[in-house]
Amino acid sequence: MDLERIPLFRRRKDFYVNARAVIERDGPREREVLLQRRVKPGQPRRLEFPGGQLDPFEGITDALAREVREETGLTVSGYLTDLRGTVTVTPAAEVECLTPSFVYQTRRGPVDSVGFFFRVQASGDLTERGDGAAGHEWVPLGEVRRRFRDAPDTFDWLTQAALRHLLTHDWAGHTGPDDSREGVLEPGTVLLVRHARATGQEPGALLTPDGEGAAQALASSLCGLGVTRIVSSPWERAAATARPLADRLGLPVTLDQRLTERVLSGAPRADWRERLRASFADDRLCLPGGESGAAARARIQSALADARDPAGVTVVVTHGNLLALALCLGFEDWAALRNPDVWTLHTGAARRWPA
Repeated sequence: MDLERIPLFRRRKDFYVNARAVIERDGPREREVLLQRRVKPGQPRRLEFPGGQLDPFEGITDALAREVREETGLTVSGYLTDLRGTVTVTPAAEVECLTPSFVYQTRRGPVDSVGFFFRVQASGDLTERGDGAAGHEWVPLGEVRRRFRDAPDTFDWLTQAALRHLLTHDWAGHTGPDDSREGVLEPGTVLLVRHARATGQEPGALLTPDGEGAAQALASSLCGLGVTRIVSSPWERAAATARPLADRLGLPVTLDQRLTERVLSGAPRADWRERLRASFADDRLCLPGGESGAAARARIQSALADARDPAGVTVVVTHGNLLALALCLGFEDWAALRNPDVWTLHTGAARRWPA
């Protein structure tokens, strides 16, 4: 069969794959992001995020680092969302899989392309003029929101799409010094948080480097929501997820033993996943040395009731199985939880934040 005769398998000409960097930092008054202007012949001098095309067989993050270095002079020093990267090597190929911050595809426009955006931190000194880019500026997120609202054509078409995504999701709760109440949640709201990615399951397991970056990004996302109280499981991966937000807001982290992860069994089991699935179906199931789903749900519900600040917004950091039980999620919903993951509890059904 000649696959080239089938439309789905025809090679697409002038098709591009890109990697783009959303470079963020803590400014003197609020979070800032790096923007630049394209200065290539025939292209409008609109604001954009650094980035560009991948070379053949170039790693996505390698391309990102190269483009950032060439256009800004900076070095990518960390990722603000968990990459969850893996590399598989077989006799036929070497394949990298990872999770960018978000993906785009042009469905109509001047260029047929797909690409990957990464929220990152960077170090070094900004160049005055990079490869096809100049006019670099650190812009506070509040100012980015105002420019996008009042003069969207200040940005190129791809950056407009990226900003709409970021302002709807990643930066949804950000507030600046001049609009401090924007995005503040209703009093009595609880934000139930699953911790960022960790190195293991034991109580003292630390966050991975990507997990540390995700905890910092989470703090940036939640700090403008009117948080007045932070409560956490005492296990290190949960407490370490809570600390950046507490440091940003100048709040203490109250540790509550009732928020520790449910122990399924007193001894390691090869069939733990099957037994966990069964415990979601029957919350009375209790393995030797373990805790039933019903008992675990009762203790986190008690902890949430005590933690809630009726006059403010409470952040509660816990663990995946316990969070799923509190929200009455099923096994498949538990398996789909992210690190970190945030859910709002107020009136009506719980919902993932941002919606």
